[in-house]
Amino acid sequence: MRLYVAAYGLSSDRLYATAFMVLLIGVFAWFVWTVLRGSGSRFALGALMQAFAVLAGLHVLNPDAFIVKTNLNRPTAERPLRRTLRRVAWRDAVPPLLDALPTTQR
Repeated sequence: MRLYVAAYGLSSDRLYATAFMVLLIGVFAWFVWTVLRGSGSRFALGALMQAFAVLAGLHVLNPDAFIVKTNLNRPTAERPLRRTLRRVAWRDAVPPLLDALPTTQR
């Protein structure tokens, strides 16, 4: 996913897919730690807590603003403003776009 984001930029689909991959890694590690070691009764609660932690992390991250900031930090030739604006329709993404306006080219 890192190579894909490096080539095409970050989008909401790519961000949520990455968050889901992080959740899967945690759940698989928790599965190995609990079920394969003989205490499988704790697995479901731990997996649920990890899912809540990933959701809380996404909420704190503010995905729309993070996507815009990440795409605006790419080299100028790889991030035309029109393409960035086409993907942005969220209120949280407007402040980073306004901050970047003086540095963007048309």
